[in-house]
Order: sequence, then structure tokens, then C-alpha cells
Amino acid sequence: MRGTVGWVLAGIALTLFVAPLAGVPPIPPDVPISVLNYHTNAFAQRVLVDELAVDWVYRNDPAVGPDPLPEPGRPPARVRGDRRPRVRGAGHVPRPPHRRGRRRRHDGPDGLRYDPVSAAEAGTAVLDSRPSRKLNGPPALASAMDVPIVDFDAKAASREDWRRYHAYRRLRHEETDPGDPLPSDGTVEAWMRHDHPHWEYRRLAVLEPGRPDVQVGEVYLEFSRPGTPSHAMNEDFLWASVELLRPHRRRGIGRAMLAAVAETSESRGRSAIQSWAEEDDGKAVIGAIGAKVVQNRYENRLAVDRVDWPMVEAWAAEGPSRSPSTALRWFRNAVPEDAVEEYARAFTEVFNGQPFGAESSFQGIVTTPESFRDRAKLNADVGGTWLGAYTQEPDGEISGLTEAFHVPDQPTFLGQGMTGVRGKQRGRGLGKWVKAAMLLRVRAEFPEVRVVRTGNATENAAMLSINNRLGFRPHKRPVIAEIRVDALRAYLARAGTAKP
Repeated sequence: MRGTVGWVLAGIALTLFVAPLAGVPPIPPDVPISVLNYHTNAFAQRVLVDELAVDWVYRNDPAVGPDPLPEPGRPPARVRGDRRPRVRGAGHVPRPPHRRGRRRRHDGPDGLRYDPVSAAEAGTAVLDSRPSRKLNGPPALASAMDVPIVDFDAKAASREDWRRYHAYRRLRHEETDPGDPLPSDGTVEAWMRHDHPHWEYRRLAVLEPGRPDVQVGEVYLEFSRPGTPSHAMNEDFLWASVELLRPHRRRGIGRAMLAAVAETSESRGRSAIQSWAEEDDGKAVIGAIGAKVVQNRYENRLAVDRVDWPMVEAWAAEGPSRSPSTALRWFRNAVPEDAVEEYARAFTEVFNGQPFGAESSFQGIVTTPESFRDRAKLNADVGGTWLGAYTQEPDGEISGLTEAFHVPDQPTFLGQGMTGVRGKQRGRGLGKWVKAAMLLRVRAEFPEVRVVRTGNATENAAMLSINNRLGFRPHKRPVIAEIRVDALRAYLARAGTAKP
């Protein structure tokens, strides 16, 4: 799972050198700031998972490209970023693009064929000694009936199921986040066994045809539970993560995975499907299947050793001087019971105030005290630290908030969660205050942290300006795409993919 709740994987020994954001000017302190740092889609109440490096950045990378049904004898067109060599005809075995000399069969993006099973045992990808697939023609296109796609129940999974899964996620991690630290098997399993009170999910393991002991992809689906507070505004909505190892793309497996997404959407009565893409392959698929991009985003990273700490200290001092009657309060690992109801109301307002995209079917959530009690339990299960700072007015209203997450599996990384200020309280510098105070506390409590990660919509100019001045720089540029289930079915029909 690539990070599935996302779990965006964190990194070690990372050199961050990215030019400042062009066209994002600093904002005066009196300009109203909608400081919303983080878009969590239907997974808003699992913010912690972003820091577990397991799948929060849902990548949509099916194995189909802009030419899913090639003409006979003609290889599919390559998408940008696909480093596999073109097939040149019968008997031709291409050389790895990075080496000259003796010829070598290969299926992988770097010229080697990976064996996921061996990789899990050895902790790294290794060359498979079995004969590679035939290269003297286009890759065989699998039908939906040829691709084994099975439910993965984290609570009932056997050790063999988990071994197969962990082998897959290690390989996927190396494809998407090489160099970032990988969470332990125990951390991942604890998260995946956790049920959320407001959201249901379904996980599917995609197995290599003919090799049921090898997982090559996964489908993750999440949707609101009927009768829960967020269901009324999300009853038509389903979030899908579709991921496939690169050596197995362009063989029709991705279309079978998309058919599974359509089937689940229809069975749950959901007609709007959203997903996330950050790789070039995934972005190419968006147009190929008839989906539309509803939001462009940044994954931003901050190198702690480049922070202007005197500026941060000045921001932290400016907050109480501008709002002397406002108190800055903290929690660690759980929202205080005497504040949790008001905190839930404030979180809902600031979360729903962020830009989701004018054409997006997803327009928000409703958080409750139960949401945050559940998050505290999840945090305890994985052994993480959840820090929160919020400003409280004399009448008890929580006016602004920010959150951060740290897990032992990723000691050098910290996740900056949502930062927000309620509408009528904006223009007082509260967002800068809580954000600066959090960074100062992180420096004191987690001196080993070297990188802070967060996510922003590209149209959130106010938050981008604050982050830019703090030193955050773009690391990835993902997009969120949406498709109606009937449009997805129409694409699958044109591609000749039967219902699963």
C-alpha cells in the first residue's frame, strides 16, 4: 500500500532545494487568512495516517495509458516517465537503458525484474532468476477475468496474507518515495485493523496472474457510513486509491482494477468517484478514462535547518500582543474532554472552509467528539505523538487551531496537519501565531526532526504565502481527479473490460 491512508511516506537524508513559489506574494498581517494547511478528502478524521507513511497520498496509477487498446503487433504508446524500452519486433531483447554491454532481460523500470516475495524477505528488491516475460511483442493484455483481485480483510488476514502485502508495499514505496523512511510492519498492521466510526472501507489485493503468492497492486475504497454526521453531504461520494507496480503496467491489469472500483461504487450507490495522482502515469490515465482534474495540489516540505527562527519567534510573540485576551492552549495525544465539543465545531468549520475545487463533488465533512476520541485511540495504537495548539476566546470559542503528528518509525520527519482560523476571527494573525508556536515546540520536543511535510491546494494563496515565508517548498505536485461511475463504465465498455 503506498502510503493507503495515505500515509505519505517520509524521507531521510533528503536534500530540499526548490525555487520559491512564483507569483505568491507575502500577505500583510491584516489580510484575512484562510490558513488551511491540509486537504484530507474523505479521510479528514485520519490525519495521523498521513504521518504513518502508509497510504494517505492515494496515488491513482492504474495500468492503462492513453493508448489502452493497441493495434495488433503495435506496442502501447508510452506515457511520460515510463522508462521501459520500446519493443522493436521479434527476437529483439533491448538492453537496460542505463548500461551497455551484455544484454539482459528485464521488466522493471530500471532494467531489472523484481521479485516481490524475495524482496520482502531480503528487505530490498532482487533480480528474479526465473525467465522474464517474452519481449518480442507488445505486453499481453489481461482481461478482467484473468486478473486475481481478492478482498483483503486486515482483521482476518493470515500471516501469509500480510507477508505478501508487506512485500508489495516495500516495492511500491521504493517506486514512489525512495529514500523516505518506511513504517514498520507492526505500525501498518495496527492502522489497517482500525475501524473508523464514520467511514467504511474496502481493500482489494491485486495478485500477479499465475502467481497467487505475489501481490502487484491494490485498490482502496472509502465511503461514508449511512446514518453518520458526514453521510448526508457525502452519500453520493466514494474515494478510490488504485496502485500498480510499474513493471506490471500496460497489460490491462489497471482496467480490471478500475472495473472493481466501478462495481463497489454501484453496489454502494455512489456515483461520484475521486482519486489522487502524482505520477505521470496516473495523470495520463485521468484524461484517458474521461476523468477531470478538480484540484491541483502541492506536497510541500520544510527543511528545518533552513527555517528563519527569529522570524518564527517574532510571529509567536506578535500573536498575544495583537490579541491579549485570547489564550493559546495545547493538547497532547487527545483533545481535552472539556474542549472536545467546541474543538469539533471549530475543526469542521475550518476544514470545510478550504478550497476543494469548484467542480468537486466532495464539499466537506462533519467532525464530532467521537471523531477525535477515535483519533486518540488510533494514535495510541500506533505509538505516535499528536500535538495540537488552539486559540480560545474569552467566551470559550476556539478561534484557530493547528495540529502536528510524529511517529517513531519516522524520527526525522514530522507531519504538519490542518491549520485553520474560523471566518469571523480572521485578520488577527492567529494562523501565524499557532503555526509559529507549533514549530517552536517541535524544535524543543523533537530535535531529531529534519523535515516537516504538509499539503496545500494550489489556489490557497494565503496559506502558500505563509508556508513560503517559513521555508516550505514544493516536493510533489499531485492532482485530485473525479469521474462519474457511468462515465467510468462507458470507458471500460470501450476498452472491452467486462464487469468483475
